[in-house]
Amino acid sequence: MHTTNESDIENTMPSSALYPLLMQRKLVSRIWGGQRVANWLDLPQPYPAHLAETWEVYDTNPIRNGDLVGQTLAQVTQEYGAQLIGTRPLERYGYDFPLLTKFIDAYDHLSIQVHPNDDYA
Repeated sequence: MHTTNESDIENTMPSSALYPLLMQRKLVSRIWGGQRVANWLDLPQPYPAHLAETWEVYDTNPIRNGDLVGQTLAQVTQEYGAQLIGTRPLERYGYDFPLLTKFIDAYDHLSIQVHPNDDYA
């Protein structure tokens, strides 16, 4: 049987935090982007003409509702750790929020991306 002690209470998410978090998305424009993402998500105008990506969930994503409004996902992860992301992700990635969720519209050919190693760069 687990008993609750003072440190457990201090590190527990408040019951008001146990709600669906609405995140402020990031709009990313690239030359190869289009309008499909804006249409899929029914985004209000204005949005970039070449909307390539929307970042829906990411580390520095601001929360836009409830008691945690204005805090980033990184800040909430720092504060609540395993209660928010689970024990295994916390052990593997630490307090960095381990996901980036996005929608991509590759309307045109993608730009070439090269990721050389440090020696080559």
